[in-house]
Amino acid sequence: MEPLFKTKTKCTEEQYKKFYKAVLKARHLGISIIVLELVFLIGLIIWRKLHYLLIMILFPIFFYIFTKDERKKEFNSNKTIQNVESEFVFYEDYFEEKTKYGEAKVKYKMLYKVIETKDNVYLMIGKSQGYILIKENMPKGLLEFINNKYKQ
Repeated sequence: MEPLFKTKTKCTEEQYKKFYKAVLKARHLGISIIVLELVFLIGLIIWRKLHYLLIMILFPIFFYIFTKDERKKEFNSNKTIQNVESEFVFYEDYFEEKTKYGEAKVKYKMLYKVIETKDNVYLMIGKSQGYILIKENMPKGLLEFINNKYKQ
């Protein structure tokens, strides 16, 4: 069968960082932090306890540090993604990812979500597992094709 589209992606630490941020945003963790901050603010107003103010200040800082460390640890512990170039080949019913470590075949009906950002498209097969596509490397028509397949 002849492929409809082809594209390549190199998974650098910067690309993985963008992926990680997009996944956190898609899971609405920013909204969760704002809600927790409001709860701490209400606690501060109602009980006038200064430790609520301290928690309000420190919680986002610790969250940022924790997620940054967790992202770096994930990237550095997974040799199959570190600076690995992937070739994506798209067919009518599925796409394939080919790397120096092997190949994966994914039917479009297995997609959990498609996340689109300014620079990238993420083909999610789980809440935190997905494939990175760089828009700059994508041929014309591929994004529309992916969105149509995902909506079906």
